[in-house]
Amino acid sequence: MDQNLENKIAVIILNFLKYEDTLRCVNSVQGSLDAVFFIVDNSGDRSEKKIIEDNLGKNTRVHLLFPNDNLGFATGVNLALQEAVRCGFHRFLLLNNDAVLKEGAGQVLDRAFDQYPGSLIAPGIKWGKDICFNHYYHKYLGLISKKTPNQKKGWLAYFTGCALAFDIKTVDNLGYFDESFFMYGEDVEISHRAQQKGVPMLLLKEILVNHEGSRSAQMASLFYEYHTARAHYLLSFYFFNHPVKRLLSLLGKSITLTARACIRSLRYHNLNPLVALLLSPIPLRIRPRCS
Repeated sequence: MDQNLENKIAVIILNFLKYEDTLRCVNSVQGSLDAVFFIVDNSGDRSEKKIIEDNLGKNTRVHLLFPNDNLGFATGVNLALQEAVRCGFHRFLLLNNDAVLKEGAGQVLDRAFDQYPGSLIAPGIKWGKDICFNHYYHKYLGLISKKTPNQKKGWLAYFTGCALAFDIKTVDNLGYFDESFFMYGEDVEISHRAQQKGVPMLLLKEILVNHEGSRSAQMASLFYEYHTARAHYLLSFYFFNHPVKRLLSLLGKSITLTARACIRSLRYHNLNPLVALLLSPIPLRIRPRCS
């Protein structure tokens, strides 16, 4: 590995029983930029670990981290980020393992790091058939939009954790991801924290990432529905210190989340969305199925 790591990008990738996606993601990055990988396998599965080790274990540019338990997104990212910082890296790219980095992304990212130190940096993303440059979250209703809302009152612009770049100065100013979130909501929270602390948020014009999306979400599973609903409620406590505003946010989200759960229960022909909504105020150890 090069001695000078300050200008080399540490790419952080989380894997959960999707080694094919992870290998494809690594290959796309290697064709786009000069990087070193920090890969956290949250699978807790011997077969998955062996396949990843067989394919990537001899690559000197890959650091493999195998926690004994599924740490979730925020804690898994923090584990890899702390290891990258310890190794001396100053530039980081968080990338979903079902995302593919486009050719030429390295030059764009290097230029952004040079020109805008201490920023949260997000590229344009081709998300299925859509092109996404920004996301918006309604702090009182929990609604999410990929398009700029007509009325911006109550809306928070945020960067998705699918592809997010930042440097060591950003980490020093902003801190790590909040581990209260097991899955979902942590990208909204860290974007809100950035705005509260005056950390610049740079949205690149270039489309650098192709993202399939929801490949490991287990849609309508108790895991997905529980952590989604819980994240919405947790965010209200981060957004508002004033008790009245916080209460209004919780009430507003209760209405929209109840409607959402009813619709999804009918759509997927199961009660998981409704059961998960009832359980979401309680901190429970609900993990995705391994099959």
